[in-house]
Amino acid sequence: MSFKAPLILAAVSLFVATTAHSQVSAGGEPVSFSKSARAFVQSVTMPTIDVAAYLAEDQRDGKDVPYRFGAPIDVSYNLNNSGNWETLPDGSKLWRLHIVSVGAYSLNLLYDEFWLPEGGKLFLYNADHSSVIGAFTSANNKEHREFSTAPTKGDEVTLEYFQPASVTETAMIKISRVVHAYHNLFDIGG
Repeated sequence: MSFKAPLILAAVSLFVATTAHSQVSAGGEPVSFSKSARAFVQSVTMPTIDVAAYLAEDQRDGKDVPYRFGAPIDVSYNLNNSGNWETLPDGSKLWRLHIVSVGAYSLNLLYDEFWLPEGGKLFLYNADHSSVIGAFTSANNKEHREFSTAPTKGDEVTLEYFQPASVTETAMIKISRVVHAYHNLFDIGG
């Protein structure tokens, strides 16, 4: 079992290095943390993950396959078919979607369409706001329009997209996969 700790650490380091390179964030704080926004946010719950089956499969595969920390769940959530929009008093717009995958140590998301207009900001955060990533902005746009966000701690994540009133271009945020971490990436030694 002790050989797995360095392997896990190496895999997580590679994952973090790869995603960190592709997802430079501008920092800051989600608008809903400081401005008055509606309390209601549409929530979607992922199907139950058979963690025991994944762990048994990992045990069978052994060390000859790449380390797997989570179970992928295919979805199709975007700004039009999921979440809820609201217009704030200053004319800016806020879109939020809450995703739950019961029992996950963390959640990370993959996007098959991602494009933000200049001025738009995307944040992701967990239920108690102890894990906040973003702001992702137009600086994160890629020609292939794919994107991924690093794990947020816990089994709930809220996406929050803010668009100033002056922005007229339409953002594209389409989540294609939610990864339910059944290994705790935030506590490698534990």
